Amino acid sequence: MSIASPRFRDLSSLSRLLRLTAGIWGAVSTGGFLIVVALYFAASYSETDSDAATSASRAEVVAVWLALWWLSLLTFSVVFLIWKYRALYNAHALGGSSLPSPAAAIYWYFVPIASLWMPYVVMRHIFQASHPPASPGGENPSLSLVTTWWVLWLLYFLVSSPRIWGILEEWSFLLSFVFFPIPLAVVTARMSSTLEEWQRAKYQLTLMSRGAAAQELPTA
Repeated sequence: MSIASPRFRDLSSLSRLLRLTAGIWGAVSTGGFLIVVALYFAASYSETDSDAATSASRAEVVAVWLALWWLSLLTFSVVFLIWKYRALYNAHALGGSSLPSPAAAIYWYFVPIASLWMPYVVMRHIFQASHPPASPGGENPSLSLVTTWWVLWLLYFLVSSPRIWGILEEWSFLLSFVFFPIPLAVVTARMSSTLEEWQRAKYQLTLMSRGAAAQELPTA
């Protein structure tokens, strides 16, 4: 499906914002790890765990951190969806064929069952349509970064499910709020940089080819 007269819009600003919000989410998650370690050692060296004031203080620290974590995740998620929408819109502008509507960059995340693979399919389409034409004998674009990103999300979804929480208990907390967000933030930031570079390069090549074609038009 295509859209009428799409106009390319540079991803630079949105990509920078995405990397910033991803970095904040990753930093807050790293802070959670440090808090868990600090609380563990504090409890180990404490003479008693029955101090109500100490327990309340620890609970307040964790509550504040969780609030910041959810806020950073929400901000990152909103920026990511806007970025992905713009990226798919640009893929249309760059001449991508058989691409889904830009709205597909968002709505597949909210469709039960299909949300387990369709966002990945859409992202692959975006990367494939955005890659600059390879030189003769050149290699096709590697989509390993996109695959890594989606595998991490699926694993994150798995460890965050209530059934897994019942099995792993405190390990699920660490995996969901600390360990998985950090590599996810890193991979997403890297993915945004790569796509931004690809789309800019392909757009410049498109402008050059159009200019060359215009010069070849016969004059009256």
